[in-house]
Amino acid sequence: MVFSLSVSVYRQIKIIFIFVVLRSEVGVDFTLHDHLIVKDYRFMTEPMPPYVDYHHKKLTNDLFGNPLSLQEGDWVGRFGSLDILFNFHKQTPLDFFSANIMDDPGAHVRPPLFVRVNCLIKNKIVDTREIPLTPRREGGSFEIGNKDPLRMQCESISLDFQNPDFWIFIGEVRFYNIQQSLVPKSLFLQLGYLNGYSDQEITSWFEKVCKIRKNFEKGRIYNLTLTDIAEVTGDDRLSLREDKLNLISKYFYCFDKIFIGLVGLQSLISDPFYSGILDRKIRMRNIHLTDLSMDLLLKKYPQFDFQFYLDYEANLNDFTNVELMGAHLEMNTELINHMQKRKPGVTIFWSPTFQTPFSQLSQAEIENLRFHLQYFFNTLNKNTLNGGIHWLAFQDCIGQSYWRSIPISYSDVHNYFHLLNSIFKFQKLEINMEYFAQISPHFDFISMPGFEIASRQSFYKANFLPLGMAWEMRWWFENEGQWIP
Repeated sequence: MVFSLSVSVYRQIKIIFIFVVLRSEVGVDFTLHDHLIVKDYRFMTEPMPPYVDYHHKKLTNDLFGNPLSLQEGDWVGRFGSLDILFNFHKQTPLDFFSANIMDDPGAHVRPPLFVRVNCLIKNKIVDTREIPLTPRREGGSFEIGNKDPLRMQCESISLDFQNPDFWIFIGEVRFYNIQQSLVPKSLFLQLGYLNGYSDQEITSWFEKVCKIRKNFEKGRIYNLTLTDIAEVTGDDRLSLREDKLNLISKYFYCFDKIFIGLVGLQSLISDPFYSGILDRKIRMRNIHLTDLSMDLLLKKYPQFDFQFYLDYEANLNDFTNVELMGAHLEMNTELINHMQKRKPGVTIFWSPTFQTPFSQLSQAEIENLRFHLQYFFNTLNKNTLNGGIHWLAFQDCIGQSYWRSIPISYSDVHNYFHLLNSIFKFQKLEINMEYFAQISPHFDFISMPGFEIASRQSFYKANFLPLGMAWEMRWWFENEGQWIP
């Protein structure tokens, strides 16, 4: 018995009904664009696994094997192993998959440890992989998926989730193709962290950016921000990182704009975002070193039309603290005026963050934050030459909060974007998408799992959230750049 369902796809596909039939094929015809949310499958395991929905309400198959139609939010589970076949009916490029999972220690439910992936063409297995699964928590739920791309072309694919000693419950499943999920963006590169990379490696990143710009508009990298371009050598003396600047400057033609972050002083301070910014001596030192590095840069490279990046960051949730907000306002006012005097009409860019999930704020706290942010940006605009901060790409904090029990969610980013958009009209308001994952409170970083990058880009695109400078080029190349033809 075969059921088929055709769906016209533009940005994404959502299959609303599930047909589950023992020993029968259920298929979906589709064109893969951003991603496919699969709600149509059959089970390869026997006996038929029991079902629970989000509220743990038991659903059972009748004695005659008639199909069950499960609604949005339903889960399917089985002890030890759960093998599900997904049909695409034509060869389809597949790179990443993700699935919602249930984690309930009291009920002996655990996330699967790994998945066996079988790629089928004409009902024959042509490729198989055993892949450890990487979890991501968002609020109270988990999402799992693969870290590295599958690079498979399959008519159908089976995912056999394995955790021998526990129950496994799987919810919504999605598949992604790297090229189709790409969104144009810009990139940061921190020069102070390049000592462990060869010139050949660095050159390969930039050659890929130039190749993409020429051949693949969807993955295009528009602008580049170089941070930490000068090193503090002692007694507040500076030296430009000329070896790296000379190497990279050969590829400036591949970008629309080049922004320069000058000193990177905050990385030399133990508590830059609170006691550091409140210390007037540190603020004045940052201004002084920024002035010195600007003068060195403009003298050494007069042929380039640089724009400037304010590289002392901020947690905007802290701006309800009037003293702390005032310290940032004082320092940024001075910095911007010094930049505009040296290069009149220069574009000023900043990338602060929000560390508190929007969902954790009360309505009164949201309105208080709105008031203080509006005051900050309007006052900065009024007291600086050429209108304050022109471009703002706030850090989405998905990577920084990866280790937390309640991390920043996609919806939090969406709400913060609209909050900023409502209080000041920037020339550009965008999102700094983090390509790294912080896996502990001790600043241990890894490359973000590929499925999460694909999932996040798909969400941002679907919700019309523009991507700006992303942090940063090293992780971008590992996660995405190297896989773009």
